[in-house]
Amino acid sequence: MKTEVPEAQLIYSRTIEVLGAMKEIQLFWGDLSSVVSSKSSVLISSNVHNENRIFLNNGNQPEPIGMAWTSLKNKFQLDEINFQPILESNVCSSIWPTSKIMENTLNNYSKEFRKLIRIDCLKPKSKKKNTPRNIFCLHTLPFHQKRRNPETTPEDYKNTLSASLAAIRAQEAIDFMTEKNLNPYNELVMSALAAQQFDYPHQLLRYLLDTVSQWFLVSPKLNSIKICYWDKNLHQKFIRKLKRENDNENSNTIVITGKLRQDLLQEIGELAIPKSELQRESTRLLIEEFKFQLEEFNKIKIVNKEPEMKTAISNILVVLNRENPTTLEIGSSAGRLAEGLVNHLCLLFYGKRPSTFHGGIEDLAIKPPTSNKVKGIKISAWYKSYLHTLRVLRNTSAHSQDEPENQFPSKLSSDDTWILVVSLKRVISLHEELLKVF
Repeated sequence: MKTEVPEAQLIYSRTIEVLGAMKEIQLFWGDLSSVVSSKSSVLISSNVHNENRIFLNNGNQPEPIGMAWTSLKNKFQLDEINFQPILESNVCSSIWPTSKIMENTLNNYSKEFRKLIRIDCLKPKSKKKNTPRNIFCLHTLPFHQKRRNPETTPEDYKNTLSASLAAIRAQEAIDFMTEKNLNPYNELVMSALAAQQFDYPHQLLRYLLDTVSQWFLVSPKLNSIKICYWDKNLHQKFIRKLKRENDNENSNTIVITGKLRQDLLQEIGELAIPKSELQRESTRLLIEEFKFQLEEFNKIKIVNKEPEMKTAISNILVVLNRENPTTLEIGSSAGRLAEGLVNHLCLLFYGKRPSTFHGGIEDLAIKPPTSNKVKGIKISAWYKSYLHTLRVLRNTSAHSQDEPENQFPSKLSSDDTWILVVSLKRVISLHEELLKVF
């Protein structure tokens, strides 16, 4: 039976603070092209063994292959001939070094083949909606580790990830110097980069989650990284296993991502909110009422046309609709929406967004609006306190891995979800009232 690549489903998201700014990493299972937008730079991989030695431009350029490239090519009507080289691997390279094992593998082939271990970049000319800014293609050996004689080492995968970041930053610098539109890259969508050296997909996702979070340190304008992973054999294996365990046919993508998410939460040591708490009548009604409020709020024209707000509302609804959300996820998504609300009010009050979340809250409480529609209004002390509560809890969620164990309480717990939901619920109600004058 043919297995179609499903639309990407969000498995997990993590907010982290870097240089005083909040960044987000999202993990998806499914079709990479379904999470791409016009502001995305995309990083995919292609296995040189499977490229059938079909090289382009008189044999000087490898032809990208693979599920991610095929999906992007078909969706956005792309042409692989227009890829341009950025970086090649070299045994003496300080940017992309190779292990002795990988060098021994490459020595079995010609010198020309050796030059195909590289990273290329395509700037799509397609005018189709949501066509990404750039597509980076990594051409590399597979990272199998289960074979008796592996072709690469785990160190090669680590070096390849580092080289990929270097190639992206190099292209960004070129764009900045040569193009009239000087917008830095702010969203990266990437595949798992031919990584098969991990026994289980959740272990790979954990590794990527921890590794690429460091990319934000050298890419200050990068706000989000979306990692999208899908493997047909793993998908089918999940289906067979779930059917054996459940003895039913309900083994769809949602069930698979639920299992993958459960394994990932266990891997990273994050606890889901107890099912008994979510099923408690008061908690269940609060969350259902809040989801309804979010859906109605999103229908307001002035809200729906703001991409930041629309995305933040969509993300928190995904979290709240889970069977096993975590307090940290609710804290991160609630804080992100609260920041979007503050940015939106500052735009309406002063004609521009604030430089920081904290600064925006303080401005709204002290600084008189320049807009005639709300002249003389300032937000009340308790409205300000709700926003700061959401900001502090969002920061706590972002620093969950670094909090000292001797502080009391040491971690956010399921009881804090009430504070998050009720505070954000009230903030949205107040925001909606303010919008009536615009």
